[in-house]
Amino acid sequence: GCTPGMGWALRRTYLLAWGLHIPADGSLHATSAPAGGRASGSELGSCVEGLAELLHGCNLSGSMAAAGAWFEEQGLDTVAELKKARMEADFVAALQLKPGKERVLLADIDSFF
Repeated sequence: GCTPGMGWALRRTYLLAWGLHIPADGSLHATSAPAGGRASGSELGSCVEGLAELLHGCNLSGSMAAAGAWFEEQGLDTVAELKKARMEADFVAALQLKPGKERVLLADIDSFF
């Protein structure tokens, strides 16, 4: 699950993805922090149920940060919720994939459950 003990490199990537500047001394200064102080981006998607498996199956693990951030922005917690909300096309478009990968990902989402 989501634990606060994730490695510094992962934390740094997560923080940079959310507009935080990390100076050489390691102190943090928010430029645009997520609302509510909640762990946004779902620790780069690792806390969105089914997302890691879905992206890995499409060879898109490198899109985990963007995907997790999108789920957080939409208020979705699972791939099942994505399907219930019928937001599959919105999700895939947000990842800005090449047309072939878009179709593969949409097909995998469709057959996910």
